[in-house]
Amino acid sequence: MLSALPLELQLHIADAVGELQDRAALALASPRLGLSACRELPSYQGPEMSLAFHRALGGAIDERLLRKFASHPEATPAGCKWLAGASAAAGPLRKELRVVVILGHEAPACTQQRWYLMQPGSSVGALVAVRNGWPQHTAYHYAGVEGAERLVRIEKAGVGVWHIEGKKGAERVTRIELPNGEVRLICDGHKLPALTRLRRWLCGASYSPAEAAQMREKLLADISMAVGGAGAD
Repeated sequence: MLSALPLELQLHIADAVGELQDRAALALASPRLGLSACRELPSYQGPEMSLAFHRALGGAIDERLLRKFASHPEATPAGCKWLAGASAAAGPLRKELRVVVILGHEAPACTQQRWYLMQPGSSVGALVAVRNGWPQHTAYHYAGVEGAERLVRIEKAGVGVWHIEGKKGAERVTRIELPNGEVRLICDGHKLPALTRLRRWLCGASYSPAEAAQMREKLLADISMAVGGAGAD
């Protein structure tokens, strides 16, 4: 039995398994080996392998899963092809991802990938993601049906992630996540001093512990004054 072999030899055998679905089945059948393989073997990591586990556990390949996969920075056209095959094997194919690769003429050449959610046999579809550069330096993510796609997120490698809300043509940035883990909220101004100071605190630069404490004191003072003023009226 495989489990009777030394773990190092088991991992060597597991790494030789070629098909994603076979790797997932092996890892699930032997939890100890599967856990070690997911930790140590690149062939058992990444978004495609996650899809294989999802499918092996009976998960459906639906629009939500396809969009989630397309939004992953390590998603590949090969993964799209595997998804289409796995979905077709499970039953009638409803939707699929298709990637159009555009090679730029600049030096060095810049590659753009355009990801579409499409009906099988169709030549059109809803734009899901656009990735510029290789490795993908900038990614634009979209939501909505074909013809009504709206931008919902921009990811710039090493710079940050911009979260966007609003209807098509009226999108606005509402939150920025920086590589150091800092999150900045983008808010509208407000006349009330307490809310104005709070928004500046959230949206402004990082503060030291002493500066943050001072900000909190000023914020509490503003709130006290606002409450006192309201009570006096």
